[in-house]
Amino acid sequence: MFLKLISVLKGRRFNTIDDIKKNLAKNNIATIDHPPYSPDITPCDFYLFPKIKNIIRGEHFVDVNTIKRKTTKLLKELTKEDMQHCFQEWKKRWTKHSVKGKVLRG
Repeated sequence: MFLKLISVLKGRRFNTIDDIKKNLAKNNIATIDHPPYSPDITPCDFYLFPKIKNIIRGEHFVDVNTIKRKTTKLLKELTKEDMQHCFQEWKKRWTKHSVKGKVLRG
């Protein structure tokens, strides 16, 4: 299926996403819609960034590299349980923002 997708799209120029979707449909390639960006259902926005932000709150950094080192260290310290919790919360949020498999928009 992936090779078929590549052969359908290769060398073509499309003006809009609708042009791409029409071309894929014409070639019997299924697409799956996903919700527009929403911080309510993006794990980094509702879990990861706030967690790191709360840890470094009140700290003062002398330069960007110091911030990068600190946040990298914090990311590496995340446990399997932290990630499991994150995705359990994500699942709850996803369910809250969808009804019977249909994404609520707007």
